Amino acid sequence: MADAPQPSSDTKESDKKMRERVDKLIAQAASESSGAITLGAKSLDYIVSAAFLPVVAGGLEGALGEPEAAVLTTSYVLKGADPRTRPVCFAFNGGPGSASIWLHLGALGPKRVLTPNDATMPTAPYAVADNPHSWFEHFDLVFVDPPHTGWSTTASLDARKKLLAVDGDVAALTDVVRVWLTRHKRWGSAIYLAGESYGTTRGAALADKLQSSGVALSGLILISCAMDLQSIVFAPANDLPYSLFLPAFANVSQYHGLLKGALGKSPAASRAAGCALATTTARPAQCSIVTSLGMSPNASTSSAAMPRRAASVASAVALVTPCAEISTRPVNEEWVASTRSPTAVSTSAASSSGSRSGARPSSFTAGCVTSSDSGTSRAPGSNPTG
Repeated sequence: MADAPQPSSDTKESDKKMRERVDKLIAQAASESSGAITLGAKSLDYIVSAAFLPVVAGGLEGALGEPEAAVLTTSYVLKGADPRTRPVCFAFNGGPGSASIWLHLGALGPKRVLTPNDATMPTAPYAVADNPHSWFEHFDLVFVDPPHTGWSTTASLDARKKLLAVDGDVAALTDVVRVWLTRHKRWGSAIYLAGESYGTTRGAALADKLQSSGVALSGLILISCAMDLQSIVFAPANDLPYSLFLPAFANVSQYHGLLKGALGKSPAASRAAGCALATTTARPAQCSIVTSLGMSPNASTSSAAMPRRAASVASAVALVTPCAEISTRPVNEEWVASTRSPTAVSTSAASSSGSRSGARPSSFTAGCVTSSDSGTSRAPGSNPTG
């Protein structure tokens, strides 16, 4: 039997430096500050804490081993709240390879970075402001940067490879959640996960892993779902994204006041029209979107079917085309209020069929926020994950 290859001197030196850095980060005391925000007519005082948490090999079984990674968490905890009645939500972006800065300072946290309405790079001086759409009204928030995103790092090149894999990533975040709950004495709180884009794939796996590790979840929130790449990748012979994106495009058009008549009266009306069109007509969304972009329909669309679809295509163009006309417009506060609360998101009991961890508690719920619900949409050909 051949001997295993020995690490080179360069690898050993690199691992030594990585180990020293991880040990130094974990030894640092948490950085804390405080602040306040008014949400729902209530002033909420909070403590914000940034701390590196250790990830060890083997989870509970390897608890006494050396850490494989130092993972940065930034948490916002309501002052004076009873942990038994105050839920905590762990939030992360996707990529894979993205830090949680986007959800943290762009969507869910008590503060947000000020940017132009068209999301271009702002000019100095840079600033943050209170986020009126923060979820802090409903949860304490913990933003997690997975290994090798943000300031999080690993203790060796082997650990880096392991924790950048799907299973290693999920195992690392399972450890982070357990350590945070223990340090903050929050095992008695309702626990939620919120993942965005690839974070929804991570979130589904993490929910299963946590519950099999003794962490009883109260809910899972999926934002801009990317659990099935066939549904979001615009590729030849894959028509599914066109049908699924159409309701979101319609909703965005309604949000910006660009739909007329009955379609423009409510988000529900525009979504319903888009869903009906996408589900009752063969491939109308593809024809409509490419038409609105000045492109020719897919060559595989039969000429005999086109006349039958003409009316549907015209309707779809009416829904989709306004997306291209969106410019700087004021925020519709009434619409935002209706979607700001995670509890307003459509929820359903999570199925436990095929789960390794057995039946889910009856209180476990899963909700999915689509691109339209978050006020954004992606154009065909754009990066599908993030």
